[in-house]
Amino acid sequence: MAGNELIGQEELDSVLEVFSKSGGVLFAHGFEARRNHIFRVRDLEKAASKRFGSPYCTAVNSGTSAIYIALKALGVGPGDEVITQAYTFVATVEAIYECGAVPIVVDVDKSLNMDPEKLENAISSKTKCIIPVHMQGNPAKLDKILAIARKNSIPVIEDSCQAIGAKYKGRHCGTIGDLGCFSLDFGKMITGGEGGFVFSSHPDHHKFAAAYHDHGHLNDPTLPRGRDRALVSGFNFRMTEIQAAILLAQLKKLDFMLARLKENKKRLKNRIAESLGSKIEFREINDPDELHDTLMFFLPNKEITDQVIPKLAAKKVGLKNVPDAMEWHCSSFWTHIWKDHPRYAGKEMEAWRPTLDLLQRCISLPLLILHKESELDRIADEVIATIRPVL
Repeated sequence: MAGNELIGQEELDSVLEVFSKSGGVLFAHGFEARRNHIFRVRDLEKAASKRFGSPYCTAVNSGTSAIYIALKALGVGPGDEVITQAYTFVATVEAIYECGAVPIVVDVDKSLNMDPEKLENAISSKTKCIIPVHMQGNPAKLDKILAIARKNSIPVIEDSCQAIGAKYKGRHCGTIGDLGCFSLDFGKMITGGEGGFVFSSHPDHHKFAAAYHDHGHLNDPTLPRGRDRALVSGFNFRMTEIQAAILLAQLKKLDFMLARLKENKKRLKNRIAESLGSKIEFREINDPDELHDTLMFFLPNKEITDQVIPKLAAKKVGLKNVPDAMEWHCSSFWTHIWKDHPRYAGKEMEAWRPTLDLLQRCISLPLLILHKESELDRIADEVIATIRPVL
C-alpha cells in the first residue's frame, strides 16, 4: 500500500500550514498576498523535478490525466495509432481513446512488460506514439524499446504510474522517454489521495502541459490571472494546494519507503526460493533498481494456480492485481472498450493469449513498507506449504 501506510503527523502539519501560513488558499494560482506568496503546487513540481532528475514537471489531478495530457502534448488525435501493452491498468488505454486515437495493444514477455519484438511488429505508418508501462514496479526494457522508437522516429511516453522510485540503468523511470507519467493516488508510492505528474524533457511539451491542464492558461507573471492569455484550448486537470502539501511531506519519506521495500522483498523472495527453487519461475526483472513492492512468480499451469489462489486467500495471504483485480489490468477483459475496435472487437480472449496465459499462472504477492519480519516469514511459510504439495 506504499505511501498511505505512513500518512501521519508530518502530512497533517503540512496541511495545517495551508491555513496557518497561507490563509486557507486551496487554489494553485492567484491570491498572492493572502497566501503569503507560498505556492505549494509549484514547489512540489520543483521538488519532484529535482528528486527524479527531470528538467520539467507538471503536477495534475491524476495519473490518468497525466497520460492524457502527455498524449495531447504530442498531438495525438483521430486517425493515429498508439501502441501499448496488454498488461496495464485500463487508464492507459482509456487515455488513448479519449484522444480519439486507436489503441494498438501488444503482448508482454516474462517481465510482464512490453515485449520489444511484439512492439516492432506492431508499428505502422499510423503509429504516433508508444507507451511502455513499468508494470508493478519493474522497469520495461527501455533500451530496446527506445531503439525501436528512434529508428522509426516515434516518441515514447513512459507510464510509470506503478513505478515511482524505480530506476532503469541509473535513471528514474518516467524521466527517460520523451514524456513520463506518475500516479499519486492512494495506492501509490507517494500519495495525495489523488494526483499525478507529467515529466518532460522538451520545453515545448512542458509549456503545453502546463497550459493545457489549466484551461490553456499561459500564466504570464506580468499579468493578473484574470487578464492572462491562453496558449491552447485546455481543460481543468489542476492539483490543489492541499494535495501538494500532503505530497511534499510524502516525498521526504520516499527514500525510507524504497529501502524498506527492498529489504522486505529480499527476505520474502529468499525464503520462497530456498524452498520451492526451480519448481517455480520468478518474474524476469529488467533492473535490480526496480520498485520492490511486489513479488511475482509463475506456476507451471493455470490449473495449479487456480487450486492455490483460494487456499492462499483462506490463509490470509493477500494478492495484488493478479488475479484479484485482473479484470482492470488485463486487456482481454475489456469488452466495453473493444466493442467497436476494428481489430479486437469480439476477439478479446484470444487477441493477447500469451499475456493471458502468463497472468493466469501468476502469483502476485504485495510487499508493505510496514511488514514485520515475522509477518513476511508467515507469508513465506503459507505460500510454501500451499504450493509445494501440488507441484
